[in-house]
Amino acid sequence: MAKAAVKADADNFPAEFARVTAAIAHRTEVLPTLPTTSTPFIISKALDTLPSTVPDVGLGLNATTTLLLDELCPALSGGQAGPRFFGLITGGVAPSAQLADHIVTSYDPCVQVHLPEETISTAIEARTLDMLLDLLGLSKERFNSNTFTTGATASNFLGLTLGREFVVAKVQERKGVKSPSGLPQWSVGEDGFGGVDVDVFSATAHASTPKAASMAGIGRSNVVDLRSDDPDQPCAFDLVALEKRLRENVGKRGSIVAMSAGEVNTGGFTPFTKEIRELCDKYDAWMHCDAAFGAFGALHPEFEHLSGDLELADSITADAHKWLNVPYDCAAFFSRDPTVLRAVTGPGRATIAYLSSNSCTSASAFPSIDPYRTLPSPLFVNVENSRRFRALPVYATLLSLGKEGYAEIFERNIAFARKVEEWMRAGGGQGGYEVLLPVSSTEKPEDFRTLNIVLFAPSATAPTKFQGDGGAVALCKAINKSRECYCTGTAWKGRGAIRLAVSNHATELERDFEIVVKVLEEVMRE
Repeated sequence: MAKAAVKADADNFPAEFARVTAAIAHRTEVLPTLPTTSTPFIISKALDTLPSTVPDVGLGLNATTTLLLDELCPALSGGQAGPRFFGLITGGVAPSAQLADHIVTSYDPCVQVHLPEETISTAIEARTLDMLLDLLGLSKERFNSNTFTTGATASNFLGLTLGREFVVAKVQERKGVKSPSGLPQWSVGEDGFGGVDVDVFSATAHASTPKAASMAGIGRSNVVDLRSDDPDQPCAFDLVALEKRLRENVGKRGSIVAMSAGEVNTGGFTPFTKEIRELCDKYDAWMHCDAAFGAFGALHPEFEHLSGDLELADSITADAHKWLNVPYDCAAFFSRDPTVLRAVTGPGRATIAYLSSNSCTSASAFPSIDPYRTLPSPLFVNVENSRRFRALPVYATLLSLGKEGYAEIFERNIAFARKVEEWMRAGGGQGGYEVLLPVSSTEKPEDFRTLNIVLFAPSATAPTKFQGDGGAVALCKAINKSRECYCTGTAWKGRGAIRLAVSNHATELERDFEIVVKVLEEVMRE
């Protein structure tokens, strides 16, 4: 009976797959008109309808598909991948990425062990990482130890663990302490911390940085905010304080400097990266850059200098499921020293036979494969062992859109954010909005300029219901209740605030601006 059910599902698959793809195609067509979120009523109805226990006898593929399409899908945030979902920093799904992701699901490859003559997956992953470096204007020679991860949190975790490996070895070297494992230098991966504490110095770090510090054994309390008090530079370090702490740590504590390229509330960048690089070199520090979405701003003429800033880092985080508009979850991690990455994520001294690469065929027989034969197995340069083929949707969108296509998306998203900012600064919405971003300037490369985020709050003249400690929360709820656009509540300098982040390939400058302005004006009149 059970075997018959499995066969029935297989037999019915073509028809049910056609139903699902037809529904997806229709949803994609009408996505700009869909509500951004579901409703409590629809969600409650779905929870009451959808089974909560495993049935003794399976429902079958047809009935299961019907439940998913008719009950579950309406209870999802229907417009989260749409052009006016400005919450968090959420990209949509480019058409090429969506198709590639279908292929990934169908083939279901585990991109774990490098088997260059059995599957192309690891070669395409390596090629895609090189293509991303090219897109960002970064050197493949410098960033030669790279991987795909689940997101910025995992990439920042890798950045801090590599930094931890590097800086603890530097402290032990200055102390004259040898590796008890007999390695050429101390390795946290093999030997532990050896009594050395590590500090992470940041300026307005993302919440994933203290989380990564916790997971890396560094400790959240050792993440130290050294931002300057310059109101026009939300992500700038106090360089005097930074140098003082770095100098004090030499030979005693490890030091990691965590910069921002696209801070989550303001879209701001850490300025004076050349000076920070010099301090890191002078005082044995590792320089990590969280560029989850800001890295791609380098394709905009006003942010071209960012490539040079990123080039100075030891490691870089770059999300793909944000501004690259590929499906969740996908991010890239770039680093400059393969020995450090492998010391952290490799097998150590152990050799696991069934996880070893096998390249036994003569190299001369297949010259196209030859450049990829020496690639490490992905599981030895990554947090995970079992891994989805995340690279393929990225590869597909890079091919489909090219540099010009992506540059157009980034420029249009930046223009949209700036148009909303200008409308608010000009008194739109009866003057009920106060922009909390510094005023943009392009006089010097380090000057703040609006990227793709508008940070705002109710102004002093906003309606009474939007005043006081809970005013920003109330305003954010009112905007989101429209289900025509969606923003995220946040806090900035001890004050409630709202963040509108534009990172979707489908956001149109005129059509969606008119809808957003309509919503922003209506909530101020209620």
